[in-house]
Amino acid sequence: MSKSLKQDFVDRQKWFNNRASAVFPVFVDDESDTHLVFQNYWLWKNKLKNVFCVIRIRTEDGKNIIQRRINIERHNELLISNLLDSKAKIKGSVEIEIFSPDNLGYPFPAILAFYTTEKYKSVVHAAGRILNSNEISSNKKWEETNFLTKIDNNFSPFISLFFADCRKENTMLVLKFMDGSNNKLILKKKISINSKPFGTSNIYIEKVLAKKEINLLKKLDFYIIFETSIDRIFGRFVVGNYHKISKQHFVTHSFQNISRNSTDISTANKKNIYSTVLPIFNDNPLKLKTRSYPTNKSSKVCFEIHEGDLNSKIRNTNNYIHINTGGNKGSIFEYKLDSQKFMKLSTRDIAPSRLNVSYNFYLSNSIHPTDIATSFKSNIYPPKNSHWGSSVLDHKWKTKIFIRNIDHNNNSKKGKILFEAFTKEKSYRKSYSIKSESLVVIDVDTKQLGEFSKYFSWKVKSTLNTIEVFWCSFDETTGAVCAEHSF
Repeated sequence: MSKSLKQDFVDRQKWFNNRASAVFPVFVDDESDTHLVFQNYWLWKNKLKNVFCVIRIRTEDGKNIIQRRINIERHNELLISNLLDSKAKIKGSVEIEIFSPDNLGYPFPAILAFYTTEKYKSVVHAAGRILNSNEISSNKKWEETNFLTKIDNNFSPFISLFFADCRKENTMLVLKFMDGSNNKLILKKKISINSKPFGTSNIYIEKVLAKKEINLLKKLDFYIIFETSIDRIFGRFVVGNYHKISKQHFVTHSFQNISRNSTDISTANKKNIYSTVLPIFNDNPLKLKTRSYPTNKSSKVCFEIHEGDLNSKIRNTNNYIHINTGGNKGSIFEYKLDSQKFMKLSTRDIAPSRLNVSYNFYLSNSIHPTDIATSFKSNIYPPKNSHWGSSVLDHKWKTKIFIRNIDHNNNSKKGKILFEAFTKEKSYRKSYSIKSESLVVIDVDTKQLGEFSKYFSWKVKSTLNTIEVFWCSFDETTGAVCAEHSF
């Protein structure tokens, strides 16, 4: 079980790591590709000049077929198909490692994996990794959950597991299908999976269920908890839904299933009148469903609602929302927002420090929404001034950057934001003002970034430490949409 959220943040200040890494599944065939995209934040953020990258591509059974050292540039796009032999097809994994003789600190690199087909794109940030040699590891049971599930004639949920250099070649995967309305177990399946050293196991849920079980799940709003053994890895996995027609993997990452009896809590105090807050926001033509799964400490939390228009200070509505966060009385919390609006949910109650939430952005013609895995913001979170990420650069696609400015006292300060977007060849900067308790939406001017890249990178610097950034790229013609939170 993880340490408390507060202790996690304390421990991060002591980390010394010369290696940061991530493992992503790879899907490359005639219809699909996998792209890794990142920027050299090690240089502009921490002034680290001696940093390099090693990439390893492996088959599902763990065979290493590509190993290459890559120089890190200001903006980086690694198309897996370009690294393989012409017309090669592969299902497997890619491990990307960042090395430096200087302290990298955080052992996760800020890297995005885009999964693409002709019409669609989906994205997930670095989630799981093989542990560093200075990290303590032991074989243990691990439960993950918290992702949107769709099972019908077109979609099947999937789970992509990866393994380190363990000797055991078969392990057990336990799947628990939970009713989102009452948090009761619908059915349970145990399957043996191939877990060869450095291998990957992609489990398509439809293939492990009987027809009557599939028909039962089609009628319900369910979610999945899966349990397996992990050894020498950080067990955060790429999961989502597979579209059988287009071969598109719509991806996110899992979150750990938290015990209903957890003691990891946040409380209001003299500095913060709220224990935790959640921004909810939308801008046309997008629509949003905000979802939180009942996989946290068991509690019933009352949230105040503040809301207002975009770029305006939000006001108290004197309305409330109650969320059952886990346990026997837990249920999926969902809030829909179809209009242009900014909201903040805030609670003075004792609340779970870790309280998951997903942002599902979509268009009226989307076949699948985004599934941004994030969380309510406890007052335990440290302040942050710099934010960065990468997004889609395509003349058919548009990108919105959402920047919220809120605190745990309804008293965030107004300030300035410097936004910079760039590729290898071009860049532009623009300054924005942001009001207290408000949201700024940036419509990225991709015409200034040229046509030589498939993606662009961006960064946000601010005088404030109360901002948080999300992005969403979309194609109104096809309904394709992909999005993530910033690093």
